[in-house]
Amino acid sequence: MVDENILEQIKGCWQSEGWGFIICEQVELVPYVSKALIDIGAEDMLAAFEKVIACFPEDTIFENTAKYFDLYNFVQSYSYKVQDEKLKAVPSEQRRAAVKQFRSRIEELDEITEKYWNI
Repeated sequence: MVDENILEQIKGCWQSEGWGFIICEQVELVPYVSKALIDIGAEDMLAAFEKVIACFPEDTIFENTAKYFDLYNFVQSYSYKVQDEKLKAVPSEQRRAAVKQFRSRIEELDEITEKYWNI
């Protein structure tokens, strides 16, 4: 069954700023997105969302913490500084590839989402 409140929050945030905003600034919604997309039968949007989430390490906890925002900054932009020593140690070419992949997948997700929620 669709949780209408969660779905409307996700939809409203996407219409306002896109998926990048949800994944960064509304991170508390991220754990609920997959179920919401399954419930509305948006399988292509779900697949694209899962590709975006796969850009993060498998053990990522999507919550409003400094550790999470460090990870987000790492994949969002090569020019953003990170604090985590493991992230700092990633070779620049590997980080550039991660940023490129994340941006490409966010763009793909936004394009698919437009088919459902474009006003």
